[in-house]
Amino acid sequence: MSTLDLCMDATGVAVLRVAIYCRVSTDEQAEGTSLDEQEAAGHGWIAAQAGRAVLHGVYRDDYTGTTDERPDWLRLLADVRAGLVDVIVFTKWDRWARDEFVGQKMRRDIAPHRVRPVCLTLDLDADTPEGDLMIGQMIGFAAYDKRNIVRRCAEGHHAAAALGYWPGGSARFGYRIEGGKRARVCVPDFREDGRGEADIMRRGWHLIVKERASYPQACAALAAEGFTRRNGKPWTPELLRNVLTAPTITGRFVWGGGHDATGKWGPPKTLRYEPILTDDEHAAVVAAAGRTYKPGKKRFYLLGGRFVANCGYRYQGVYRRDRDRRQYKCADKSWRVNVVERCDCARLDAPATEARVWQAVTEFLSDSERMLRMAGDYVGLRDAQVGVERDELADVRRHAATLQRAITTTLVEYARQGIDPAATANATRALQDELNATREREAAILAWQADSAAEAARVQTISAIATGARERLHNMTDQERGDVLRLLDITVTALDNNKTPALRIDGRLAWLDLHSTLAGNVGGDDLWTGS
Repeated sequence: MSTLDLCMDATGVAVLRVAIYCRVSTDEQAEGTSLDEQEAAGHGWIAAQAGRAVLHGVYRDDYTGTTDERPDWLRLLADVRAGLVDVIVFTKWDRWARDEFVGQKMRRDIAPHRVRPVCLTLDLDADTPEGDLMIGQMIGFAAYDKRNIVRRCAEGHHAAAALGYWPGGSARFGYRIEGGKRARVCVPDFREDGRGEADIMRRGWHLIVKERASYPQACAALAAEGFTRRNGKPWTPELLRNVLTAPTITGRFVWGGGHDATGKWGPPKTLRYEPILTDDEHAAVVAAAGRTYKPGKKRFYLLGGRFVANCGYRYQGVYRRDRDRRQYKCADKSWRVNVVERCDCARLDAPATEARVWQAVTEFLSDSERMLRMAGDYVGLRDAQVGVERDELADVRRHAATLQRAITTTLVEYARQGIDPAATANATRALQDELNATREREAAILAWQADSAAEAARVQTISAIATGARERLHNMTDQERGDVLRLLDITVTALDNNKTPALRIDGRLAWLDLHSTLAGNVGGDDLWTGS
């Protein structure tokens, strides 16, 4: 029995809904296998059925066959699962898949829906052991052919690199590719108008080395002169530094030696092209990069993400290497492209500011009686509320049960009397709407109770901290202090623009607003003025 026969009904009348599936990937396009040719072959198969088949849709993937995560295949699979397709037509098994596991998985995905794949060059009956075996073999041959294509491409790239030609891919910034398909080379992108990529690199080098500009200043100058990256976006200090200090700017390229290279097809190849910078010029810009940027160890900032400047921006932790000093700097003072005016917020000494905030928090948390009283008041308040919610929950559930019985009784009675289903639906609609609203109320009460339990547990946790606060707070590590601030949800705001500004400290304990207990104006030596 053929695949076509299996897709026809018992009367022999054709009811086939056909999906034409076409696929091609970049490396296969060179072989002359186009999507249009595949689609035309699919239309020809439908025409040959003499009216026994109709087109459901055409699905075209410009994607690798080593995965089934292809956009149009996923769209086709959704139509298959919706029962809209009877037959999938494609030209060859290597259009179906280029990997054994993927090809068999695609077959398993459509099998439960009794959709038949029809290969135009070799249509096999999967319902016979011989046909199923041959389909597996054909998918295996397609995968083998794919691996051969990869090997031939890799060997061709390595051979081109061995001859000094550019193997493939886009050129590095500052260079452009010239030459024929098999004899391409990279040349510096200098232009008569001075706007080439190599001209940009020379200008960046002059700003950093000759004018001794910082990288943010160099980026600002390039933006002002209209020099951008290849994608049209402005330069950032990190990108400009990486491009200027890379060995490729001296004409030295290493192909096939990346971090993910396996060496399977040969060792890395070193290519030499005309340089944009000489070796001495490159050494000078590398030295300048060391002068302006030296990554240091990561330092802890207690108020990181919790400290707001007087201007409204957040303070960021910065380290002054020349003075060995941790500081907080307003984010609005940081360099940004095309931003000239920035705020004048003073830099703050990080250890002194953190000490002021921590002392205020310590004084509050060390008052055990106050903390326990707050916890007790809150838990007692929640106990009363939970009792009310528990009673309301029982009433809501009883009402829901009553409504459900009424709906069931109505349905049974109307069915017994043979009343039209539309009339039955109208009769129960109001009851069903009220039942849905009752169910929503029940869910809301359950959510409140869950929140109440979580908040009560949080209060008890803070109460436990208060019990041993006097002994532990002064000896906590930086990480432990950060955990305390996170637990209290502390935020700090500078109230003026001084090197030792007045501070407002805000926090939140469960449902209680701590502005009157954990908040106050802190200025000078007055570290805690909250009531």
